Amino acid sequence: ECRTPNRLQSIREVLARHPGSCAVRFTLRFPDREVRIEAGDEFVVAPTAELSEELGDLVGAGAVRFE
Repeated sequence: ECRTPNRLQSIREVLARHPGSCAVRFTLRFPDREVRIEAGDEFVVAPTAELSEELGDLVGAGAVRFE
């Protein structure tokens, strides 16, 4: 069973619960490269501890950072 669509939907729901003005970007790391993805204008968030904690539960606490 592939869990990726469920995880992506969960990430989308978390982002929607924390609206704000900061753009969301993802960096996917592979052994031979990195891929950066801009989430788009509908995914702007408030960079709060709650958002960090909720995303950390989904993708790993060390994988979330605000710039």
